[in-house]
Amino acid sequence: MVGKSSARVTASDQHALLSVAAMVAPSPDWFTGLTAIPLKRDGQWIDGDTITVYAWDSGTNNANTDNNANK
Repeated sequence: MVGKSSARVTASDQHALLSVAAMVAPSPDWFTGLTAIPLKRDGQWIDGDTITVYAWDSGTNNANTDNNANK
């Protein structure tokens, strides 16, 4: 595991799914995220969870690293 983050969120029965998008520094092309994660299981709110996410390259800059002339 390279990095670790945690967050506390407020949810309601009308808003019981979690979606997140985040930039992965140092490149503005790299990002991570998740979508529609249920915050309830079997009708009960979860106390916490561990979710593995992966970094993606949006492909807007044709480079393999953040060290390039097209910043």
